[in-house]
Amino acid sequence: TTSFYYFGIAKGIIALVLFYYLVKWIGSKFGYNICAGNDVIHMFDSDKVPHNCILVLEMEKGSFEAIQDRLYQTMICNIKRYREVAVNLFGFFFWKEIDKQTAKKQVKRCEEDIHTRDKVIAYCKKQLAIKMPMDKPQWEFIFVEDYSETESVALLKFHHSFSDGGGIMNSLLFMNNVDN
Repeated sequence: TTSFYYFGIAKGIIALVLFYYLVKWIGSKFGYNICAGNDVIHMFDSDKVPHNCILVLEMEKGSFEAIQDRLYQTMICNIKRYREVAVNLFGFFFWKEIDKQTAKKQVKRCEEDIHTRDKVIAYCKKQLAIKMPMDKPQWEFIFVEDYSETESVALLKFHHSFSDGGGIMNSLLFMNNVDN
């Protein structure tokens, strides 16, 4: 009876794996990429604890239009995840590609008057509490153009299902090295 028990579990595991790959294959035929397991875990955040992260970059003063164009040319056009939204189909989470111009709308100008680090921190705390809408890419690039006379501040807000800190750093390095 013991060998029959293990043979039954093996069949069950094989059936689950085959079902997963079948769902993955069918999804890919309609433009959906199934989410990895660790991404799926983070999709189930709540209103009280959204899984958001923010990376703050102080930089030389720049214009919003130049930054928006740079992000569009380097990241949105070249890294597929920047132009994908999370979709739940029949209990499975997938990434679905959207058009580049829609993704470009995720690069936003900060509407608040921010000129000190304390105000940056307060703004970040407020942004972290706002849940990312599932029908939009799971990132936002918020640009504070006039942080000081010589500096601007860029805030990259992202949901943990989109990436982790290492992945974001790789994206930023890619953005800086794309011309080299």
